[in-house]
Amino acid sequence: MVWWKEFFHFKTTNSMLIQKMSKELLDEMYQEHYALMDKIENILWDEGQKDEHSQYYNSSTHDFLRTHAWEIIFPVSQEEWFKNLQNLNWYNKAIPWPQYAPYQYSMDVLLPPNMAVSSLYFGYAVLEDGTVQKTCFFNWYKIVDYQVMPQGIAMDPLAKLHNIPVKYYVGIPVEEIDLQNFISRIPGHPLENYVNRKSEEEHQERLYDMHMESYALQMAHEPQYFPRKLIEFANENGLYVPEGKKNKN
Repeated sequence: MVWWKEFFHFKTTNSMLIQKMSKELLDEMYQEHYALMDKIENILWDEGQKDEHSQYYNSSTHDFLRTHAWEIIFPVSQEEWFKNLQNLNWYNKAIPWPQYAPYQYSMDVLLPPNMAVSSLYFGYAVLEDGTVQKTCFFNWYKIVDYQVMPQGIAMDPLAKLHNIPVKYYVGIPVEEIDLQNFISRIPGHPLENYVNRKSEEEHQERLYDMHMESYALQMAHEPQYFPRKLIEFANENGLYVPEGKKNKN
C-alpha cells in the first residue's frame, strides 16, 4: 500500500500523520513526490496537454521549485497555526481556493494582520486524490522525532474554509517586492516573477565573473591591447585601464 493510502484511509488529522511519521515512510513520500514532479515536467513539455498547464507553473519556475522547494510540508490542525490566522472569520468563503490565495495572502503580509514575508510560501499543494495545484500558504516549523531538522508545517486558511483535503505542500518564499508588484497589478505571478528576476540576476553575475576573468587575463598578458568591450566594462566598474592601451575591437 502506498504511503497516502496507508494514512489517509484512517481519516487521521495531518497533525496525527506527523505524530505517526517515520523516516522510512518519509523517504517513500519523497520518492513519490520526485516522480510526481517528473510527471508534471513531462506534461509542461507536452503541447498535447496544454489544457492541464494552467494548474502548474511555467517550466522554468517548475524546474526552480524542483531544485529549491525540496521539503515536503504538512498541513496541521488549526490549533497549531499562527494566532493571527486562527480566526477564519477574517476570510470570506466566497473567495475561491487556490485562484485567489496569492492575492489574499499577499494582502495578509502587506496589510494587517501583517504576517512575515518569509512565512508566505508559493508552490504546489498535492491533494489526497493526487491532484496538484499551484497555490501559496503560510509556513512555520515544529520539532519532530523522526528527523534531526524541524518539520515544515503549513497553514492555509482558504483551503481549510473550503475543506480542501491537502496531503502536503512544497514551496519557497518570495520577496516583498514580488508581493507589492502583484498587488499593484504588474503582470505575472509572484513566484514566476521572482524566479525570472533571480535568473536574470544570476545571468548578470555570470557575465560579471566572465568579464572579470577576461580583465585579469588581459592585464596579466597583454595590458597594452584592450578590446573595446573590455574597456567599457572596466570603465563601468571603476577598473584601471593602462595608459596608451590600443583598442583591438
